This record gives sequence, C-alpha cells and structure tokens, in this order.
Amino acid sequence: MKKLWVVWVVLAVLCLSVLSGGTAFAASPDDSFLVFASRGWQGGPPPIVNIPKGQRVWVEPSGTWSNSNSSGLEVGPQGYTASQSKGFMPYCKYPDPVSTKLPFGRLIALVYVNNNNYHIEDAGYAHWIYGPGQLLFGMNERGGACLENNYGALDVNLYAWFIK
Repeated sequence: MKKLWVVWVVLAVLCLSVLSGGTAFAASPDDSFLVFASRGWQGGPPPIVNIPKGQRVWVEPSGTWSNSNSSGLEVGPQGYTASQSKGFMPYCKYPDPVSTKLPFGRLIALVYVNNNNYHIEDAGYAHWIYGPGQLLFGMNERGGACLENNYGALDVNLYAWFIK
C-alpha cells in the first residue's frame, strides 16, 4: 500500500510540474558526454553547452576516475574523502574559493559568460546549474602537470529545464 502511495505522489508532482509550465524529465538526457580526468575544462561535443538566461540544467554525473595518486584509488564524481587525500599536493587543487573547499577529484562545473562573469559550481552530485553561460566541467585539480597522470572519465547527463 505504501509503494502505491509513493507512485501517486510522484505522478502528482510530475503532473503539477507540467501544468505549471515546467516539463517533466524525459527518459533520456538532452545531452550526454564524457569528462576526462586528464584534461582541463571540457564541454559537450561541439557545440559547447550554452545555458541561456532563464534556463537551468539538471546535471547527473556517474562513473569513476583517478588523479593517479600512489594508491591508484578510483573515485566517483564526489571525489576523494579527507582521509583518502592525505598527502596530496595542496597546490594541485583548482584555485577558486568554491573549489578549494571541495574534495580533490570532485567533479566541478564552470558557468562562463566572460573573464569578469563566471562561477564555479559543485557538480559532484545530481543537482541544478543555472545560466546564463557556457557550461564546462573538469576534475577538481589544477591544470598542467597536476592533470597529466590522471585517468578515467565520468559520464555527465544533462537535462534542460526552461523557467517561465
């Protein structure tokens, strides 16, 4: 009986969402691509994903990657725990006030409008990212030598949502 109640609640939420001008999630993502641990900022396959003003994107990451630390431990988009990252080089964390508070190896997103208008988002779990701007992803590690020995990739699914 309880499972049936949960199904009705989910259906009611989806119906209300559609009636209020939103759209329900489709079975398949609007865009899906790999984000490689060994590369810097990456967008979807050309063209790069652009989030227009008044739109948000649901980001759903999955998979594993590694910063090729001495243990060879692979992690998901959530990154390494504090105990797993003991001994990592602190200068290798991406140098931004948001990303320095996040774990090493976490999936981060850059919403870029121009050099004076951009922000970093925590993308290590499924959630909304708001526009406007170009949407890029990367591992929470500084570019260059810090990324060279990394391996693996995360699959990032994107679902568009227009706000009225």
